[in-house]
Amino acid sequence: MGGITRELLIKQNNQLVRHISLTTKRVTIGRDKFCDIVLRDKTVSKRHAMILNDADASYIEDMGSTNSTQVNSREVQQHKLKDNDIIMIGHFQLYFQQESYEANDESGQRPTTQAT
Repeated sequence: MGGITRELLIKQNNQLVRHISLTTKRVTIGRDKFCDIVLRDKTVSKRHAMILNDADASYIEDMGSTNSTQVNSREVQQHKLKDNDIIMIGHFQLYFQQESYEANDESGQRPTTQAT
């Protein structure tokens, strides 16, 4: 049995701010301290966007933000994310990374790779 790993690399002004593994079904993004990912900038709404993860895919949904949510320079209300999509929220760039893997044994553990 395999799985999917999902991550966000968050940059502001071309500087890496955070690296986050997306391990829950729902991740809220915004300026509010109760969001899962807090982006402190006045261009970010208190509850700006949400990422929804299921077994096969991830989706981003704008939560009625003032300055919109963009994926690959296109304004979106809801969008199915693909590997290497760039999400723009205010002055932040969120790089979505997704990798599928197959386990090589019955334990369900992600296999390790070794150089030959």
